[in-house]
Amino acid sequence: MGIAQTRVRIFLLAWKSRKNFNLIIRPSKRKVLKDVISNINGTINHNPKIIPKDSEQYLICKKIKAGQKLSNVRSGPRAVHTWDIPEVYGFTTIKEKTVLEAMLLIRRQRRVRDYGDADPIPVSLLHRQFGKQIIRSLEFKGYIRRLDKHYDLTNTFNGKFRRMSWDEPSNTVDTRFGESKYYLHPEEHRGFTIREAARIQGFPDTFIFEGGERDQYKMIGNAVPPPMSEGLAKIIKRQIIQ
Repeated sequence: MGIAQTRVRIFLLAWKSRKNFNLIIRPSKRKVLKDVISNINGTINHNPKIIPKDSEQYLICKKIKAGQKLSNVRSGPRAVHTWDIPEVYGFTTIKEKTVLEAMLLIRRQRRVRDYGDADPIPVSLLHRQFGKQIIRSLEFKGYIRRLDKHYDLTNTFNGKFRRMSWDEPSNTVDTRFGESKYYLHPEEHRGFTIREAARIQGFPDTFIFEGGERDQYKMIGNAVPPPMSEGLAKIIKRQIIQ
């Protein structure tokens, strides 16, 4: 529908007619982030708020490259783990990092519960495989936590500080798009401005958002992208006048 984001939605169309309804959506040119927000300076509702350099958030942002996110439940080049940022989360030895990486995989492979996407790991298994001393060290440093007869990673979030890429569509614009701890600008250490979020959603610059800042982000994040609404309306119009 011509917007620079990945946004999966379901639309239900009721058609009270004996005629067949031909819902044909023609693919439009794929847009990426640089197509919509690279020339945004000087527009209304565009007030970038750079994260202070003396903050922990700034230290985290420095380690997150385009296309990456802070995640302790995934591995691979797109995931940055808390143990990769000792300036904020504390120093770990090479061996301790190896144990944490192994726990990341074990907690997903040894499933017991039928909910969530990972389970805590039995204490006995970790002691047997890695030894008591290193497990106690990681618990003392706050990287893992004891849960009765199990251990789990302390920070099990998946996808904070997601840094967008200029050459890819944006993640789904939601009501938190201005918060840097969730979404990061491709280059600058900050979240997205109201105007950037609006452009990614497909709003023209002539559409001015008013009210409190949080309310403006809510309006944008909860909206149906205008180009999508327009595209569906044109399809319905063609069916009616045929």
